[in-house]
Amino acid sequence: MDTATGVKEINEWLADNGVFMDPNFHIEGIQAMTPDGTQIFGSGKMLTPPYATKSFRIRVPATLDAPAPVAVTRLELSAPHRTRRAAHRTGGWRWQSESDVDLAVFDAAGRHVTTLLSGPASRRDAGR
Repeated sequence: MDTATGVKEINEWLADNGVFMDPNFHIEGIQAMTPDGTQIFGSGKMLTPPYATKSFRIRVPATLDAPAPVAVTRLELSAPHRTRRAAHRTGGWRWQSESDVDLAVFDAAGRHVTTLLSGPASRRDAGR
């Protein structure tokens, strides 16, 4: 586990939850998970001939070390708009109560573009 971020590599997390992957199979992507976290869907590739790409479904007996999801009471995003002082487009966001917030932008390929806000934030910290 990366102690700075708390991020755990998927094979390590699976092993901690009683699921051991074939060492000749590399997970390339996880596309979906059931709301209770007991089934994970994705794709990967065999590392040995014939190097086949395969889809998979993993059934996890329990999500013991997964944090419980936190319900967002309400988050609003506004459409981008031009401002008089800025030549670029800007957007806004706001929420109803003080929260720990991680607000980031990802491109269509899932690559991180920028982090807008991370950490404790109150309504007054909301973007405009």
